Parts: sequence; C-alpha cells; structure tokens
Amino acid sequence: MQPYLTPACLSVKSTTQETRQVDKTSLISGQSNKYSAPMAYQSAKVAVSTDAGQLLINDLASGDRIAEHVISLEKGQIIKNTHHYRDLQQRVVTLESLLDQQLGALASQRLCALLKATSPNIYAQRSVTGCQAGHRDTCRAVWRYQR
Repeated sequence: MQPYLTPACLSVKSTTQETRQVDKTSLISGQSNKYSAPMAYQSAKVAVSTDAGQLLINDLASGDRIAEHVISLEKGQIIKNTHHYRDLQQRVVTLESLLDQQLGALASQRLCALLKATSPNIYAQRSVTGCQAGHRDTCRAVWRYQR
C-alpha cells in the first residue's frame, strides 16, 4: 500500500526525543505552551517527545517517564500537574512533627487543627510545608491572628 493510502492507525510513527531545559519554575516549553515537570528536575535537561496527543517527559539519564500531559491546542497556556509541586516523600506526620519543634506541641496542634478545618485541601501542601520551610515568623503570625 502506498504511504498516503495507509490508515493513520497502521502507520509507524518515529518518536524522536528533543532535549529541553526545565526552568526554575519547573516548566518546559513545548507546542507553544508551557508544561510542568516535577520539582526535582528544576534547571535540569529532560527528553521530550509526543505520542497520540500526549507530551511525554522523560528523565534524560535513565529514560524513565517523569510526566505526561495532554497537548493543548490553544497557544500560550500553562498546563500544570499540581503533584509536580509537592514533595511526595514527606508525609503529614513528618511535617507536623517539624511544626512541633518550631512552635511547640500545643501551638502546632491548634494551628494544624485550625488549618485542617478551614483549608483541608491545601493543608499538607501549603500551610504545613510553608512552616516546615523555615518561615517560623509567618507561622507565629498566623497563629496569633487566628487565636
């Protein structure tokens, strides 16, 4: 069969990978948009390819798939996976114990309970990790404001 008569589902696709630099906000450019990569790959080079409407991001050294996104047909969009901006290795218990060390047991328990009640969706992602990251003054200010 001639190539122009071959159905698209039977044609062999050559998947070429391009090397891209992940920027400091964990984004790469591709297809006139920006796509997120895990934070561990900030400022690193990654391999990027496309397949069946998906943008595939692989570790350049190991070849492991680190992210995939549906390619947006719009231009100038930022497509993010919120899991790319979390440290999934740390658990809430670990972060709460760090708060205990910084604020004291009673204050951290009250602050955690308040944050869980008012913002359960972002509790582990932003509030606790922000305090864990060394923003002790901010945590104390939040605690005083909410008392």
